[in-house]
Amino acid sequence: MEDFKDLKVGDSVWTIQEEDTEIIQINYNSSYPIKTKMYSYTLDGFQLNFHKHRSLFCSNPFEKKEDFEPRWMIVSDNNESWHKRFVFMIKNNFYISWFSVEDDEGVAKQVSTVHWKYAKEMEEIEQIELTIEEIAEKFGLCAEQIKIKK
Repeated sequence: MEDFKDLKVGDSVWTIQEEDTEIIQINYNSSYPIKTKMYSYTLDGFQLNFHKHRSLFCSNPFEKKEDFEPRWMIVSDNNESWHKRFVFMIKNNFYISWFSVEDDEGVAKQVSTVHWKYAKEMEEIEQIELTIEEIAEKFGLCAEQIKIKK
């Protein structure tokens, strides 16, 4: 949710009622302290305090903010466990990917999607380089017993 407590007279805002407009008055003693050219709003951005959805925004929430190039990224909901996924868009501050797809073949077939709170570029993945012998030692095996699969 946007924070309107730092707005000042003269700041540009976007409202459902007026679209691009300007703050002309702020009166914290009022139930509707933020006044634009035509309407007043609560500190939470509602034109009327019983409305279900706010009308005041710092910028147009419907405007395309950036061109997003679909790509392989690592994603997470908890910022701890990460998964490689093909992210094809950002919507409402969530990263949208194909559900449980980890390769290009899956991208072509999948139709179900899932959203994630966090995403990082693939280059941000910390990689560890190990030899077959090091892996074998870790698991108490002989190198000949290990078969690497992807």
